[in-house]
Amino acid sequence: MTGLDYVNSYDFSRVIAHVVRDGASLEEATKSADQLRAFMALNVMYFDSPTCLVAWEGMEPAWHAFILDTREYARFCHNAFGRMLHHWPDAYGTDEFRSGWSKTVELAAKHFGIFLDRDPEARESARGKQWNMAAACNRPAEPGEGDEWPLSVRSVA
Repeated sequence: MTGLDYVNSYDFSRVIAHVVRDGASLEEATKSADQLRAFMALNVMYFDSPTCLVAWEGMEPAWHAFILDTREYARFCHNAFGRMLHHWPDAYGTDEFRSGWSKTVELAAKHFGIFLDRDPEARESARGKQWNMAAACNRPAEPGEGDEWPLSVRSVA
């Protein structure tokens, strides 16, 4: 099974349930999970791209819920990408964010018919707040980062 097949067939029902527990309607949670699937599929399809893809507002509730289930998220990443797909919370407003956002807007529309705001920084500035969008995960490993799979998990009694 390819990484893309894995993403496309993955059961996001636990993620949806978590988003609903956080206060979203079932419809909102399902839409967020569908957009998360699209985001993950784009990351599989463009994993070797030098440009990081960027999370968007609609899929963030599902991604944040998924990340909290650390073992399942690590397993998903290993099966889909061969390594972790990290959340980079400090990317917003950086040159790498802007470049990644432009690429994400293009690819989300091309592959999934998801049309994203071309200038989220201007929108957020007009709303008087900064939504902390996060560049994702296909950045090269940083010094000191090693192979993260298999994860060593120690049981504490």
